[in-house]
Amino acid sequence: MRYKIILVLVVSMLSARQARSAQFIRGDANLDGQVDISDPVALLGILFLGNPDPGCADSQDANDSGETDISDAVFTLAYLFSGGRLPPAPLENAAVMRPMMTLSIAGPPPTAAPRPPAGPSRFQPASTRNFKPR
Repeated sequence: MRYKIILVLVVSMLSARQARSAQFIRGDANLDGQVDISDPVALLGILFLGNPDPGCADSQDANDSGETDISDAVFTLAYLFSGGRLPPAPLENAAVMRPMMTLSIAGPPPTAAPRPPAGPSRFQPASTRNFKPR
């Protein structure tokens, strides 16, 4: 009986480990746990520059076409920057980052420089400096 319990525990731990290793995030080409700009860049490096492949073809296949190619990088870029479709499942609990298109400026707003006094200025062009109407 004791050996059966141990055997059941070992088998359940191995199956849980295999299930965990089978999970992936579609579009996460560099396997960092999130879909962002670094993923299409990494995929293009793998496809065209010979960069090392992290090894999960399903995560690199962002559009779920069954092949890893340039259309996966384009699909991810369209999703991130132009409101394209969400990559197909599995995407549960994934940190999918659509970039914010707003900028925040720290600190108080800038103040306008004081205006120079009205009247002739030494910075006016020479042709209008001494102009007198007739």
